[in-house]
Amino acid sequence: MSFATTHTATLLKYGGISFIAGAVNHGMFSESRSLITAAFGVCFYLLGSWLEMRLQDAQRLSWAYVLGVGIVSSIGLGFFTGGLQHFPDSPDRSVWVVPLGFALSLLAMVTHMVQLPRRKMRTPAIALAQRPSRAP
Repeated sequence: MSFATTHTATLLKYGGISFIAGAVNHGMFSESRSLITAAFGVCFYLLGSWLEMRLQDAQRLSWAYVLGVGIVSSIGLGFFTGGLQHFPDSPDRSVWVVPLGFALSLLAMVTHMVQLPRRKMRTPAIALAQRPSRAP
């Protein structure tokens, strides 16, 4: 995957999360404009996720899976980051938005990790821990 493509996918994903976070904390519950902003954020996140998965070609996932996990993940991360950012401004909203966002993002991540092949789940720390020790 080229740098430009990777960068574009990353920008779309994180830009989408930013749109959702802004919409949540700047009137999502009172203005229709914020709902439109959040919808754009979900679309950007999904497009970035699709681009990333398509180019990695790690696994052929269904659109239902991409949409489901992508929407839950983007809304969860948006709730979490937006709620943390604006906790001093709106603690009444943040007190439930942050835990809900954390739970949604955790659910999406666990669902995604279950779908990945086992070899993709190995982190460098796990790989180092599994290396045979050398006898002195």
